[in-house]
Amino acid sequence: MALSCKTSAGSTGGCAECTGSGQWRAKAVCDWEGDRYSERADQKTGTVRVYLPDCKWSIEKVVVELL
Repeated sequence: MALSCKTSAGSTGGCAECTGSGQWRAKAVCDWEGDRYSERADQKTGTVRVYLPDCKWSIEKVVVELL
């Protein structure tokens, strides 16, 4: 089963949640600074949620990167 993911971004932070199997991590695209990354998830089944470190200023979006 492939991964099915959804993301959520607030004012400075966010999270990502994926269901299925695969290796992935979430990336926070921050405004005016470098991107922030979650820990790597190597999931076999079920649903995994990861939280991203907060951006200093504001967050533009959260994306899921398949590894």
